[in-house]
Amino acid sequence: MVKKYYFAKNILIRREHFGTLILLRNGERYIVDNVNFNLLKDIYNQKNINIENKKINFFLKDLLSKNIIVTNKSKSGNLKLIENRFISYDCLSFPRTVYWECTNRCNYKCIHCYSSSGESFHQEELKFNTVKKMIDEMSVFGAEFLSIGGGEPLLYKDIFNVIKYAAKKGIEVELTTNASLITEETIQKLVNSGLKFIQVSLDGANENTYSLIRKGGDFNEIIKIIPKISKNFILSICSVINKLNYNEIDDLIEISKKVNAKHFRVIPLMEIGRGINIKSLQLSKKQLKELHAIIQHRKKREKLINIQLNENLVLPENKNISWMPENHFGCSAARTTCGIDFKGNVYPCSFMEFDELKCGNIKNSSLLKIWENSKVMKNLRNLDKLSGKCLKCRYLNLCRGGCRAAAYMKNKRLTDSDYLCSVI
Repeated sequence: MVKKYYFAKNILIRREHFGTLILLRNGERYIVDNVNFNLLKDIYNQKNINIENKKINFFLKDLLSKNIIVTNKSKSGNLKLIENRFISYDCLSFPRTVYWECTNRCNYKCIHCYSSSGESFHQEELKFNTVKKMIDEMSVFGAEFLSIGGGEPLLYKDIFNVIKYAAKKGIEVELTTNASLITEETIQKLVNSGLKFIQVSLDGANENTYSLIRKGGDFNEIIKIIPKISKNFILSICSVINKLNYNEIDDLIEISKKVNAKHFRVIPLMEIGRGINIKSLQLSKKQLKELHAIIQHRKKREKLINIQLNENLVLPENKNISWMPENHFGCSAARTTCGIDFKGNVYPCSFMEFDELKCGNIKNSSLLKIWENSKVMKNLRNLDKLSGKCLKCRYLNLCRGGCRAAAYMKNKRLTDSDYLCSVI
């Protein structure tokens, strides 16, 4: 017996060396064995499928239960099926997420800003045509997200055109903003551009703490505008935690719930950019553990908001990147993601913006070539020995050494231990 199936709405399928990724635009993702890729390809080409084969039938039922495929053509939607050539067993064939700082101009001067953004204007900001080429490439090779930050991205003159073009090419965009420039008119422009995700940076639960960290900001005005954002977009609240706001974590979560945020993200203070000047505000190992205990407790309680923290810092039993070669160490940098600054320089991640870690520039090379050929990325992917306390840690084969950016910041060595790790 044969039957015809169709893919449900907004699905991206990418074949990788470790399996076939099925990425749903609601954030759900699945990995299936590459032996099933041709079957997925047949569904994509709307061929009749023989369901008498028990293995095939079981696989199809699983896809149906997850709403990845449907039997009714009228309920089908757009699908991207990408079969990139495999370039390495150490990384994806092309980055899944690209983090792009579209400008380093900002109307705030936050004390921890890793890009040291401010009021100065740089003529080197990427032209719209250059950004379009980057988005075209992302679309062809199956990138899923373009995360746009800054500086303050709403100061980039072509921001609405970029979002609209990315949406047209099937790339989901998340905009990270301080929200100070968002008005009802801006919201409507962003909606019309096709934006679905907004992340608002909120580093204090009251006016006093907020103004100490986010210089130039008005806490009360931001709190007024955020509910209007959550009515139109999937909202995330992001907090850089340090000694000034450490005791406000519960209040920040409550505020996030009150404004109907779907996600609350916690990022540790990174000692880069202006963060170098406030090392004394870094959490101690004890405080980091206490913070994690609070978050774990809240995660178990909360049903309506997703609370996120890099758990490898305190729970190294969780394996980091299951498909990474067993003898290699690192994080998602240069394996699944990369960062691009406002000048077009490519880095393994946005927290690795050091001259010696530049991988290339999209103004004079394709992102794929940089991803394939960068010596910096190859070195990072092939780290096979770490120093410091990582060297003898019994969790190393699970944690894989954690964030390489944090490790590099102290002594400019990619093999160092992550200074944010609180595991003894």
